[in-house]
Amino acid sequence: MPTNKKKCINCGKKIPINNDYCWSCGTDQNTGEITKQFKDHPKLFRRLKFLTSSYGGLVWDKSLKCVRCGSRDDLEYYHLKKNLEVKKSLLYPEYKYSPSFKFPICSKCADNFINWKVSKKILTIISYMWFFVSFYTFLAIRLNIKLWILIYLFSILILIGLYIALIKSKYNPNSWMDIRGYYSKVHNKFILTEYVKSKNSKEWIEYDEWLKNIKSQ
Repeated sequence: MPTNKKKCINCGKKIPINNDYCWSCGTDQNTGEITKQFKDHPKLFRRLKFLTSSYGGLVWDKSLKCVRCGSRDDLEYYHLKKNLEVKKSLLYPEYKYSPSFKFPICSKCADNFINWKVSKKILTIISYMWFFVSFYTFLAIRLNIKLWILIYLFSILILIGLYIALIKSKYNPNSWMDIRGYYSKVHNKFILTEYVKSKNSKEWIEYDEWLKNIKSQ
């Protein structure tokens, strides 16, 4: 029975058949040597296995960095549920879309994303509470309709303003950028390119240039 796993030549643990490295011990399956990247960053190296498995993992790159701020310290993977534009191969220029993807970000940016989600939930709860409070307030001051209308409209404007500010926040993980890569049939791996695109832009720009634009804002 065919299998898509093989044993590491060093530790014997099972790894994807197309992997050049063992996630557990960092052994290069071609040379039998422990990779320098594993020696320098063993925890980060092991975390690579949490990348989208359908693409066979991300090719190891010693310049791996946070796609939000460029930091290489304390990296982790953030699961972003959105369409990812994927170039299948340099020889096959057609595009396909993936419903979700995991990419490297630093713990600081991850915390900012989590705080953004918490803020969104709090604002949603406040909105529901406001609906019930406004209803009972109307019953309490139904003799003064004009006052109730002013309070009602003022509250709506505040909530709309808060929602707009939250959606346009630079910490909104679902709107700040897109990431592009291509699928290599030769290596059977998904490879990130050094190009990104903001949501409202039609042009892909180099990552370093995009990073400069972010820092200048």
